[in-house]
Amino acid sequence: MRDNGFGSFGYYLLGIVYLCISLSSIVGPAVLKQIGLKRCLILGGYGHFIFILLQVLPAWRDEYVDHDADKRQNLLEKVLTNETFNVVIMIIGAILNGFGATMLWVAQGEYISKCSNEESKGFFFGYFWSIH
Repeated sequence: MRDNGFGSFGYYLLGIVYLCISLSSIVGPAVLKQIGLKRCLILGGYGHFIFILLQVLPAWRDEYVDHDADKRQNLLEKVLTNETFNVVIMIIGAILNGFGATMLWVAQGEYISKCSNEESKGFFFGYFWSIH
């Protein structure tokens, strides 16, 4: 983010992500119970996907900042290169990623528990934590 003219905004985004993870972890197990394991895994994956995809916007904006703004004919280019739009959309993406990460985290634990029995549960959780 610093290389694209946003200063320390990336640190604030990470703070928003972790704040949303901590707040949504209170309701994470209830959501898992309501929508199911598969949907929670998909929802969590989409949260990460959206946040990663939105990281392209500041880099794309940086390519157009040095050029003349009057030459941009396309309204889509004007909107996507607007600094305020980039900041707002990145904050929304960080919030979605925070809630999605909670769903993914809760669903991963449930999935490992369902895939193992009492004898192998320690091995599977140990294997997961050694990778994570």
